[in-house]
Amino acid sequence: MGYWSEVREIEASKLIFIDESGVNLALLRLYARDLIGRRARGRKPQKRGVLLGSV
Repeated sequence: MGYWSEVREIEASKLIFIDESGVNLALLRLYARDLIGRRARGRKPQKRGVLLGSV
C-alpha cells in the first residue's frame, strides 16, 4: 500500500497541516510615511540580523 493510498483513507477532519515560516529581524522598509510636512525617521539595523524560524 502506497503513501497516497493510506492518506486517502484518513478523514479530512483528522488531518493537521503544519507550516514553517521564517523571518530576518534585520528586514526594513525602504520608504516610510509621516504627516505632511514632517520627515519620517527611524533606525536601520547595522548588522545582518538574526534569522528566526517557527512552526
